[in-house]
Amino acid sequence: MPALQQTLEELQNDFDRAIYIKAVINDKIIGSVRGQASEGTAYVSGVVVHPYYQRHDIGRQLVEEIEKALSQRKTL
Repeated sequence: MPALQQTLEELQNDFDRAIYIKAVINDKIIGSVRGQASEGTAYVSGVVVHPYYQRHDIGRQLVEEIEKALSQRKTL
């Protein structure tokens, strides 16, 4: 995964228009996904899962949840 190259301002703008979902086990974030809707299209990116928890359907569940959340956005 490439290093974060966004400026602080770009990152703050992302938080204003994107949805972030995290997966938590024992109070530790073990995965996350980011998505946003624009002109009828949903964009999903940044799906990450800690290596120890990979191959346990966590990534799939994160994508399903972000799809649900984005489908409820009025901009779709």
